[in-house]
Amino acid sequence: MKRVVSMVNLEWYRSFVATYQTGTVTAAAQQRYLTQPTLSQHIAALEQALKTSLFARTARRMVPTDAAQKLYSKVIASIERLEAIEHTPLEHVATPWLRLGAPATYCQAHVLRPAIIHGLGKVRLDVTLGETPALIEQLKNNNLDLVIATQKLNLPRLHYIYLQQEQFVLVLPKSLPLAVSDKNDPQQVEAWLSQQRWISYSAQMPIIRRYWQTVFKKRPEFEPAMLIPDLHAILRCIEREMGVSILPDYLLKQSDGEAAVQTPWQPEVAISNSLYLVCQQDRLREPLIEQAINILQQELNKNPV
Repeated sequence: MKRVVSMVNLEWYRSFVATYQTGTVTAAAQQRYLTQPTLSQHIAALEQALKTSLFARTARRMVPTDAAQKLYSKVIASIERLEAIEHTPLEHVATPWLRLGAPATYCQAHVLRPAIIHGLGKVRLDVTLGETPALIEQLKNNNLDLVIATQKLNLPRLHYIYLQQEQFVLVLPKSLPLAVSDKNDPQQVEAWLSQQRWISYSAQMPIIRRYWQTVFKKRPEFEPAMLIPDLHAILRCIEREMGVSILPDYLLKQSDGEAAVQTPWQPEVAISNSLYLVCQQDRLREPLIEQAINILQQELNKNPV
């Protein structure tokens, strides 16, 4: 059997509230700038839709029933909010949220700065931290407006805007010398490094693996000794002589513990990674998106990583 769903008109609720508050159809109609027959029709239609009597009609007043009292308590707050919006100038309506996704370490180091936050003006910022694939998935599902991505994923209907480069360096504890006879021999360096305790952001070792493939032309053959999904925490562990890792160089420049670590070896090929701003293709010209992209590009280009 097909279910019939009755549609309740919002105006019926507003007429109900006016009648409940004033006590008469005449006063409610005047308050709502309606004719008395129209307002009476609203009440009758609402009673029919809800299958209950809302008022006892007397000669002088509309007396609310128990059902009316319960209904009024449920709808009055929503009706008052709606009417407040109607009487509020557009410039006074709450400003929108910008839902931004970004890698945690990069966001902390570069995005959450006064110049960027103030540059967004009255736009409110809702930040989601995570890895690029998960953030892009949220972007596709309209749960984010803009993403700072560390890689370009081959997905349709996404627009990528180049942002800047981040550089990666080998980081060792200050007390751990690079014990090779010839630092110009990559094979010696690779063999020594493979014997160290490696700390990685994840089990897949994305940063370490890319470094190895670029510098040594092979995949790393070791497994990480520690997994810590926070680059700041990895740096702290290296300072405490708990292992070695590959980290973005801006992390060292901003660290109070820079003196406790070292970068004793620089390969001939610089290891870098491109960062992008990503939004849905059909939203690129939305004012909120355009404003955020312009501010981020402007401020981050002033202070490259």
